Amino acid sequence: QETLNYIGEKRKHMDGVLGDFEKRLFSPEGKAHFGQLPPLLAEFWRAGEANIALIQEGKKEEAFAYLVDTTIPKRNELLKVLREGAAIQSTGLRNDIGRVEDQVVTASALVAGAAAVIAVLMLGFSAWVASQLRRRVALAQELAEKVRDGDLTANVVDTTRDEFSPLLGAMGQMQAALSRVVTTVRQNAEGVATASAQIAQGNQ
Repeated sequence: QETLNYIGEKRKHMDGVLGDFEKRLFSPEGKAHFGQLPPLLAEFWRAGEANIALIQEGKKEEAFAYLVDTTIPKRNELLKVLREGAAIQSTGLRNDIGRVEDQVVTASALVAGAAAVIAVLMLGFSAWVASQLRRRVALAQELAEKVRDGDLTANVVDTTRDEFSPLLGAMGQMQAALSRVVTTVRQNAEGVATASAQIAQGNQ
């Protein structure tokens, strides 16, 4: 009876292990292959129970012959299917890992390509910004040099709206103010000269 209880516990444990194994199957091939296990396991337990019954009846020679002819082959057949199932799962796992690695490589290539495109765009944008800054600085410098040289006739035409617009606007206003001052001084100087000439003629 103790032996039967031991076998019953082992059978219960093995059924639980197979149940957990079935839950962890992830490939269609593995799930289809697992369908072979329950009938083989049932046959193995029936053979084992028959073997034990022969031993309990005292038929040791028949029990040994049944063990060699039936129970052990049933066990070997069950183990063979279990090994095949493990191989199927292992192959499926390797294939999944390979697909994941391929996806990682593809994603890495896409990221690298996107980074290269962004870098080229940033370089192009930086070059454009630099050229715009050089043009605006040159315009401001040209206007300042004309004012320095006394040329107050140049008009400031600024169609661009950026950080340099207030500077160019202020320089244009300064140029106009200087032009008005120069015009006023010239007119006053001419008036003084005319009045001086008239006074000089009147004293003769």
